[in-house]
Amino acid sequence: MGIRYIGPIDGHNISELVSVLNSVKLMTGPVLLHVYTNKSKRIRYFESKDAVKYYSISPPQIQKKDEVYNFSKVFGDSILELALTNKFNCITAAMKNGTGLDRFSKLYKDRYIDVGIAEQHALTYAAGLSVSGVKSIVAIYSTFIQRGYDQIIHDIAMQNLPVIICMDRAGLVGPDGPTHHGIFDIAFLRIIPNIIITSPKDGFELHDLLFTALKENKLFSIRYGKISTTYKVNYLPKLLKIGKWERIKEGKNIAILAVGSMVETSIVVAGLLKKNDNLSISVYNCRFIKPLDVDMLNLISDKYKNIYVIEEGSILGGFGSSVLEYYNKNIKNIKNSIILLGIDDMFVTHGTRKQLLDIVGLSDNKIYNKIKDTYEK
Repeated sequence: MGIRYIGPIDGHNISELVSVLNSVKLMTGPVLLHVYTNKSKRIRYFESKDAVKYYSISPPQIQKKDEVYNFSKVFGDSILELALTNKFNCITAAMKNGTGLDRFSKLYKDRYIDVGIAEQHALTYAAGLSVSGVKSIVAIYSTFIQRGYDQIIHDIAMQNLPVIICMDRAGLVGPDGPTHHGIFDIAFLRIIPNIIITSPKDGFELHDLLFTALKENKLFSIRYGKISTTYKVNYLPKLLKIGKWERIKEGKNIAILAVGSMVETSIVVAGLLKKNDNLSISVYNCRFIKPLDVDMLNLISDKYKNIYVIEEGSILGGFGSSVLEYYNKNIKNIKNSIILLGIDDMFVTHGTRKQLLDIVGLSDNKIYNKIKDTYEK
C-alpha cells in the first residue's frame, strides 16, 4: 500500500522520540509511526503491574460494613445471574473493568468479546451475531456510543435486530472530565426507529430492565450513571411492560416526570416542597424514555396544571422534548405549564458530580428553587 512503517518506539524516551520525528519529517509519502507508552508510568508501587486499574483514579472511599453498589457493579452481578439461564454474549470496546465485565470475562471466556477501542466494530459485530441467532449485550460508556451512531442506525435498527446496548457513565461523571459526560445519548438515540430507550432509577430496576431486554426481540438500550445505588445479591428480577412508567409518589399540586438518577432527586425535592411550601407532589419514574407511556401522559395532563420534566441529559432533543412533542400533537388547546429541567446547550466542565449538578441546575436546591419560582397556582 506504499505505507512506510517505523517502530515500535518507546514513547517515554523523549530524546529518541524527537530524533525519530525529525527523521519522519524528511520522508515523502505516508508514514505510520508506532509509539508505545505505559499507562501506569510514574505511579509508584504499581508501575507495569496494573495499568488499567490505575488509569482512572478516584479519591479513596470510606469503608463501610455493608457492601456499596454502583451501577457498574450491579450490571456485572446481574449479567452473571442472567447468564445462568439465558444465552447471550457480552461485547465491549476496551472497557471491561469500567463497565463491570471483569468477572463475566473470566467465567464465560467463550461468550465475552473485547474488540479494543473500536466501538463501531463492536456494534456491527453484535449485529452480525444477532443475524446468526446469537443475542448480544454491548457495554460501552454513553459518551463513546456516539462513535458507533451510524452502525446503530444502519446495521442494527434498520434491520430491526435484537441487540442490547448498555450505556454506563450516562449523565455527569464528575472527575472523569468533559469528554466523558454522557449527556447526549437520549437526544441522538430517540430519533432512531425500532429502538427502546430506558433508564433505571436504581440497581434493582437495572436488573429488571436487563431481564426484560433479554426476553424482548428488539433493539433495547439502557442508560445509567457512574453513581452509587441500592441493590442486593440474589435479587429475582421482574419482567417490565414495555413503555409503562411507575408512580413513586402521589400528590395533587405538581407532577414531576423524572428519568433515572433524577427520580431519587425528585423525591427529595418533593419532600422540600411539602415541608417548606405545603405543596403536594406526584413523582413519576419514567423508566421508559421511548416508547412514552401515553396513557400516563394523558392522565397527568388532565390532573395537573404544573408539570416538570427532569433528566440528567441534554434538554435539546431530550426526554422532555418528546413529552412536549406528544402533547403538541395529541392534546388540543393544552393549558398545562410544562417546564423542562436538564442540561442546557453546553459542554459541561470538569468537577465533582455534586459541583456539576449545581452548575447545570440539577442539584436538590436548584430544582427546588426553580419549581418554587415557576409554580402557577
